Amino acid sequence: MCYNIDMKEIEVNKNKLGFTMAEVLITLGVVSVIAAMTIPSVINKYKNYVIKKQFAKTYSILSQALNKVVYENGMTVPVCYRNTAISAWQNSDCLFVQDEFLKQLKVIKICNNKAFQNGCIAEYTSDYKMSGYPNFDKIHINNSNSAYVLADGTVLLGYADWIFPLIFAADLNGKKLPNKFGYDIFAFAL
Repeated sequence: MCYNIDMKEIEVNKNKLGFTMAEVLITLGVVSVIAAMTIPSVINKYKNYVIKKQFAKTYSILSQALNKVVYENGMTVPVCYRNTAISAWQNSDCLFVQDEFLKQLKVIKICNNKAFQNGCIAEYTSDYKMSGYPNFDKIHINNSNSAYVLADGTVLLGYADWIFPLIFAADLNGKKLPNKFGYDIFAFAL
């Protein structure tokens, strides 16, 4: 079969092929408004997701290190506690556990005091008031508590002069803000 097609019949009107400038600008404006409303929410959700993953990773690393120390040394539970009734330390295994625990972690820098001045931590400016842990405040953290910087940037903060890891806090993202307890800093007790 053959068809005779007249080219004039299929000629397209050139004015109806594209969008006008006004249509393009209106579309871009609507897309911009939607993006401006949703991007902060997406970024916030992403930050929360990252913190949750950092917490899970840090908790796993700490648990594995402690379990390895206990298992390799034939211990059940390290005898490392303070008897508040007589206000004395029962620390037969405390120093041993501390040394072995830190060996298991990839510690790249240790600050036994003045952690801020020695570059182990960012300056903690908030006054932390953790119930039951008065030495986790900005003065003690910045000036007297020990700090251990891990290879992944996590900072472990000792509690006053107590033997690590009896009580410590983990700053999951190290020197990055916001440095808030319950958000990127968490306390642990052995």
